[in-house]
Parts: sequence; structure tokens; C-alpha cells
Amino acid sequence: MASVSATGGTERPSGPPGERIPALLRRFAPAAPPTSLAGAAVLIVLREGARDIEALLIERTIRSTDRASGQIALPGGHVHEGDRSLAETALRECAEEVGLRPGDLRSVPRFVGIEPARAFSSDVAVFASELGEPAPGPTVYS
Repeated sequence: MASVSATGGTERPSGPPGERIPALLRRFAPAAPPTSLAGAAVLIVLREGARDIEALLIERTIRSTDRASGQIALPGGHVHEGDRSLAETALRECAEEVGLRPGDLRSVPRFVGIEPARAFSSDVAVFASELGEPAPGPTVYS
């Protein structure tokens, strides 16, 4: 996770840890726009860090055929046939890229907006959610 200043407006989120991210996310609609609005979607996964709000970033795989090769990015990708909404695209891509499933998040992703991705001649839908508590691992009995 990377430390970032997540604002979602002009004010920095304030309040005690545990309340800052929910307050930030309430600024955005819990909408799931149709896939026709953008060609791709990303998910900003937030968590409370030791000193600030942190966001999950990935490093894209290096491939000679990929213009985004090696870039630091948010988990996300292109809409696939069968994706019912852009939120579903963002969640599917997050699961594929980092293994996070919808149940790993505290809430339904909030729609932040649409951003142009000029390098890919497409618009990207941006969503945000808070990472939930880690689930306990399986218990091994002998």
C-alpha cells in the first residue's frame, strides 16, 4: 500500500482513524454506471495506515506489446463481454490482479468519476472502497 493524500474534494479527510475513509467515501455515489460509459474501470482500495490513508497500487507486468507495461497503477482493466456494470469490471480486475474479492472490502465500491485515458483512447471509470479486516487463515489440526 502506498501513502496518499485522498481528498475527493478540497478538504482532507479528518476525524479519528476508522472514520476517515467512510467519511471520504460518503462524498461519492454508490452507483454502478453501465459499461457503455467507459472502456475500462479501476478500483482505488483504501485502508487506514499508521499515519495516513493508504491506497493499493500495482506494478504492471512488463510486456513489449503493452503500452502500460511496467507502470505503477491502480488495479483495473478493460470491460469484458458479460460485465454488467463498470463496478463489476473494476471488481473483476481487482480480483484477477491482486486477489481481492468483493467480500474483502468493507463496502460496495463508490463511483468517483470518469477520467480520460488518452494513451488508450478510452475513458476509465474510477471507483473507491475500503479494505476490510484480514480474514483469519485456515487452522491446521494434526
